[in-house]
Amino acid sequence: MKSKALLLLVLLAKVHCTYAQNKLPSLISAKSELKRVNTFPFFEALPEKPAKEEKKKEEIVNSPAKDIAKVDKREIAPPPAKPAIPKPSSDTKPNVDPEAISTVYFSKRLAKTSIKENPYFYRLVKFDRATNQPKGTVQDFYVASDKLKFEGQYNKYENIYEERNTDYNGVCKFYDENGSYVSRTYIKKKVVKEIKHNANGDPVGETTFDNAGRKKAFSDYILDANGKQIGLIKGAFNPKTNREEAVKQLQYENGKLKSEVDLIDNCPVSKALHYTEGGLVHEVYFQDFTCEPGGQWKFTNKSFFSTSLKKTPAGFQIKAVGEKGEVGTFQMPINYDFSTKHFEIVAVFDLATERPMTEFGIIWEYIDKDNYSYLKINTAKKSFEVNSVKFGITQKYMTGVRQLPLEIKQSELKISFKSDYNGKQYTVNGEPLKYLRGNDAVNFDKFARTDPTKESKIWNVGVYFKSSAINDGIILKSIEVKML
Repeated sequence: MKSKALLLLVLLAKVHCTYAQNKLPSLISAKSELKRVNTFPFFEALPEKPAKEEKKKEEIVNSPAKDIAKVDKREIAPPPAKPAIPKPSSDTKPNVDPEAISTVYFSKRLAKTSIKENPYFYRLVKFDRATNQPKGTVQDFYVASDKLKFEGQYNKYENIYEERNTDYNGVCKFYDENGSYVSRTYIKKKVVKEIKHNANGDPVGETTFDNAGRKKAFSDYILDANGKQIGLIKGAFNPKTNREEAVKQLQYENGKLKSEVDLIDNCPVSKALHYTEGGLVHEVYFQDFTCEPGGQWKFTNKSFFSTSLKKTPAGFQIKAVGEKGEVGTFQMPINYDFSTKHFEIVAVFDLATERPMTEFGIIWEYIDKDNYSYLKINTAKKSFEVNSVKFGITQKYMTGVRQLPLEIKQSELKISFKSDYNGKQYTVNGEPLKYLRGNDAVNFDKFARTDPTKESKIWNVGVYFKSSAINDGIILKSIEVKML
């Protein structure tokens, strides 16, 4: 009995030691493999859903992010998703970089072309993807020089018909290839201001416009060949007369006023004021042929001649279309006491035609085709005549006068007749016309008059020409009658 009780005590001691050993803490090294220990029965895997087999470390490192997320979403955050890029389809536009700059080439006729087809200019432009309209500033460049041709913005842009691209917006600059340019300000499709600049960028003119597109006010500098300012044109649109009116002023080298002339619709009137450097003023009647001659100018024997106005350079071309030997005159009435006061009549002719006339000159005291006085030169004979015609009969002041031959070395000839305190003087290109008195050459100074006894204060003054064959021609550059 005692032996049985002793055996029972030994078994109980053994059970107690085993339980105590299980209760002692155990040390786990860094290299030890982590093991999951379930201490509560509810964490144990259910029989119908067996626990998944843990993956090895190498497999976890090499697996895709989506697989890592599946292992334990609570412990490992997924990487940021890449943006989806839609594929272009037939009904969607391709994905174009909105900041990309397009280069478009054009011919002189404003037709789109390519670099291989010898373009005249090219355009750098950014197009908006949604509207296909320019985004920001558009720049055009000359192909030959890469210099600016245009810089500005469009209010509305035509992608097909370039000639329709005139709807500008804001300040736009239009350049010549030499660097000069015009800056125009547009508001609601209309030009409200324009500033002209020379090749150095200096302003040389400014204009503001009203709502009807008329010049509300403007000023333009007049420059010489070296770009120096020698004058100014200043004016505005006059709504009362419904025309553009201005004053053209020229200056001497010292800046003093040299002349003033009124302009109507950009054409000079026939009367101007000239100033000496000392400040004395005198009137001038003139025609410079920058525009058609005004209504005061009269043409006689017009049916025998054709006329045309040349723009560059300005001139009035007269051509014989009737019988040869016909005389034509071109003159206007001037109210001035020529008989007692000083004056100068000046006309500039250009012989640069295929078949120039050989006889031409200036007239004064013109009454009709049978009564006038004149100075004419003959380029074929290299001679001159100063005579008057009265009732159709020439009063020869040149009888017995021996002349020196004229030296005509250029196609443009300036002929003048001047009467002042020094007497009467006739010149060609500034050289006095002379004749021989004995062996001496002296200035010709006879004053031809139609009617010396009649002191008329109104003279018709102008130019004279005579054809020697059909299609003879001459170009009249200018006429001036100066009241000295």
